[in-house]
Amino acid sequence: MNALEKLNKQAEKDQERIDRLNAKMAEAEAAIMQDPDNTNAALEAAAASMQAQAAQRALENTQREIEAEKQREYEREVKAAQAELVEIQAKALKIKEQEFTKAWEFFKQYDAWLALVNRHKELAQKYSIEAPDLYNLDDGQAGITSLKKAMDQWKAAQAALKVWQQSLKAKADQSR
Repeated sequence: MNALEKLNKQAEKDQERIDRLNAKMAEAEAAIMQDPDNTNAALEAAAASMQAQAAQRALENTQREIEAEKQREYEREVKAAQAELVEIQAKALKIKEQEFTKAWEFFKQYDAWLALVNRHKELAQKYSIEAPDLYNLDDGQAGITSLKKAMDQWKAAQAALKVWQQSLKAKADQSR
């Protein structure tokens, strides 16, 4: 049982005590109404009233403790969420960096593919061998040539981002 559950259970006990004392006080007051000279009933009513007031203060203290514990629990959850955010950010950055590395590797592979396509075209032309134009064939199939066009756009966006970052840095350096 965690602290909040214990405090809630205590609040329930406090409320039960208050209800029990209020019932006892009501009985004693009813007895006084029937016999105003009944000092025992008057003492019981006064004692029950004082006990009910003390129990009410105890309940209020318990409720303050409950609110404080809820706040502490919330703060623990926030800390855990902050730690998870840092972890997620690190993992996402790692994946991004891995994929960027792979993306840059694409250009090397594309150059190798293009060299083979060009060699294929040269041999076919040199020896008058009828062979398909691999570049146009690939382009018509939205193959590696389409990927190259998209990667060129990505590469240009990366270069533009780098220029923008450098200009921001230069402006920041100038303002110092």
